[in-house]
Amino acid sequence: MKQFNLILITTILGFAALYMPQPILPVLANVFHLTPPEAALFMTLTMLPLGIMPILYGWLLNYFPINKILRFCVLGLALSEFFLASATHVNALLLIRLFQGLLLPGMLTCLVTLAANYSPFESVKKAINLYVATSIIGGFAGRMLSGLLTYLYTWQVSFILLGIALLVFYFLLGDLAEKSTNKSTTLAKGDIGIILSDPINRTSFIFIFLIFFSFASILNFIPFRIVEINGYINEISIASIYFGYLIGSLVAYNCSNIIKLLHGEFNAIKVGIFSIILGLVLFLNDSYLFLFIALSIFCLGFFLLHSVLSALVNHYNQVSSRGVANGLYISCYYFGGALGTYLPGYIYSIFNWTIYIMFIMSIIIIGCFFYFHLKKQFHKLL
Repeated sequence: MKQFNLILITTILGFAALYMPQPILPVLANVFHLTPPEAALFMTLTMLPLGIMPILYGWLLNYFPINKILRFCVLGLALSEFFLASATHVNALLLIRLFQGLLLPGMLTCLVTLAANYSPFESVKKAINLYVATSIIGGFAGRMLSGLLTYLYTWQVSFILLGIALLVFYFLLGDLAEKSTNKSTTLAKGDIGIILSDPINRTSFIFIFLIFFSFASILNFIPFRIVEINGYINEISIASIYFGYLIGSLVAYNCSNIIKLLHGEFNAIKVGIFSIILGLVLFLNDSYLFLFIALSIFCLGFFLLHSVLSALVNHYNQVSSRGVANGLYISCYYFGGALGTYLPGYIYSIFNWTIYIMFIMSIIIIGCFFYFHLKKQFHKLL
């Protein structure tokens, strides 16, 4: 259980590193004289490698100890946080964020696989749900701390503190490394081609690509919408709206109970899709309160869907191929997120918020077709 908790806390730090710049994007845009799509590159350049590299890391897990890859990524991420805080030119900042994007997929692929393999629970699904809940807490913590510390001090302080925390956990993970080199935790070879050729895996990957494209886009551009409504930058107001994000943590943690209550995984996914659509409709209101409520409902729907789907993928694939399957899932997840954090920004900038929301709604509707296809494929197995 101690090792499992160490994995979960490291997960919090990893997701904090990924999402820390998001609530202060308007601040960075103001400091470096950037447009919203240009400022969005602070997220896009980090997510883009997350859409490509997990496939490579999933393959590397077949040949190198998972603990060594994890510690290498944690150390590199810790050092990059210090460089991020000391950089003074926008190009240097973007280059460091790109470097972080090369490390984070290895770290997250290792962590989700270790969460499944070191699970103290009888069910792998429960371990993955707890991992997802922890990742949500990490994303919220990173956003909230950066907004709060930017308001109280400067935007660099949060990166320095995170770098220190990551450095501490690099050493703490040494204990995990010594105990994780036994044969039972070494992943066997997985065939990427076989996993991708499986219709259930393939449909799941496309489905999560479309859904996270929409989710990441909303979370990336909502700070600019708040500034548009308020007329000024208030880091606390921007960071506080992400409190609704914590609902996702409760949903993920209680995912098994929710599935029982709704009588099945696909009913839960259906509720998730409905909540996402309802949240998008509420985003059309020009009120900060409505934005807060909308984001809460939107996050509830997304994380319910993501928790169920990621657990299904882990449960469906055998242990020998789980590392590669997780790598592919994360790859499609973040490749969708990378495109979502950037491309729709031009729709928002050229047109307006309403047209932007309508575009995101159309992506969700396309995702619904893949939901029905996936449901049909799973029912064939029963």
